[in-house]
Amino acid sequence: MVEPIVARLLGLLSAARRRRLMETLLWALPACGAVSFAAWRSGSAILLGLSIAVFIACAALGWRRLKPLDRRWLVRQLDARIPGADDSLDLLLFAPGNPGPLVRLQQQRLRERLREAPLPDLRDAYPWSRLSLAWLSAAIAGGLLSWQPWQASSSPDHAK
Repeated sequence: MVEPIVARLLGLLSAARRRRLMETLLWALPACGAVSFAAWRSGSAILLGLSIAVFIACAALGWRRLKPLDRRWLVRQLDARIPGADDSLDLLLFAPGNPGPLVRLQQQRLRERLREAPLPDLRDAYPWSRLSLAWLSAAIAGGLLSWQPWQASSSPDHAK
């Protein structure tokens, strides 16, 4: 069973991971949508393959951006932001099976301090300017792709 204070700390980690994932999805979705729209409009197998490659690359990017957010990251962030933690939060999150009396005393002190202290928000702020640029670029690409005629041949000989 997880202690309530440890559950609160792990909740901060989950919130930071969800935010990072949402940010990655909001950034990658316009690129995936633009390439998929181009593949659909053209009917090109090459663009369909490129669309699949972009989806795979976005999934890999999302996984890579979530990988550093683990318990060690959580300990570093909390130790830096909570002055009363005394760089000892790893004693709560990485507690040994049978801690000695000094470790138990420090754990108890940390629990008391954390019950009284407000926990910081560890989520990254949304990069609205970059997200807006990505969505605007995708909208422009979609508009240009909608305007572009995708006939198989548009040579002057067929215009007669």
